[in-house]
Amino acid sequence: MKAKLMFLAVAAAFADMASAQALPTGPSVASGNGTATTTTTGSAMTVTTSQRAIIDWTTFNIGNGASVQFVQPGATSIAVNRVGLGGGASAIDGTLNANGHVMLLNPNGVMFGATAAVNVAGLIASTGNINDAQFMASATAPVAITGATGGSISNQGNITITGAGLAAFVAPSLSNAGHIVASSGRITLASAQAATVSFNGGLYEIAVNQGVAGGSIANTGTLSAPGGARRISR
Repeated sequence: MKAKLMFLAVAAAFADMASAQALPTGPSVASGNGTATTTTTGSAMTVTTSQRAIIDWTTFNIGNGASVQFVQPGATSIAVNRVGLGGGASAIDGTLNANGHVMLLNPNGVMFGATAAVNVAGLIASTGNINDAQFMASATAPVAITGATGGSISNQGNITITGAGLAAFVAPSLSNAGHIVASSGRITLASAQAATVSFNGGLYEIAVNQGVAGGSIANTGTLSAPGGARRISR
């Protein structure tokens, strides 16, 4: 009986460890007036943010079967999620939902696996960074991404953008073998080290400011924007 109880305790400990590893770790709200709180239940995390917020994470992964839900004031809200060099690449293999826009910045790269299911008002994944003060200057200030000089962004999963939102990858090396759908929005794959996202009456646009030597884009999947626009930029 004691051996059985010990086995169950060990199994529970490993289950808790697996759940922890399957979700983002070490959240810290960056300087500025943005706010964010996180709650975790099992393998599900909820992140509640202000209109604009910057969250620095130790790691940002979503394991298969795990989920992260962003609860934001509205569709124009933007939650920046930033990982440092020591955090490793971000692997998104589970579910990511948001009623607003989500940015994932990781110089080590971002990989959306075959089991990834993303449903958000907007998604920007890049190996670059942003200027905190500029980003927090106003609710409609442009977002400038710079320093995307290395790393790669790849997608093998299903990414769905609601409304007139934007799906954008900004890095030297990009690949899409999955499905990206933005029915009324925009899809941009930009092999670049610098780009700016602007807001025109709720319609999001991205302009490439600086390309990168030796960049590459491979698209063997689906880019669907029947009521919007698709763009591949080198």
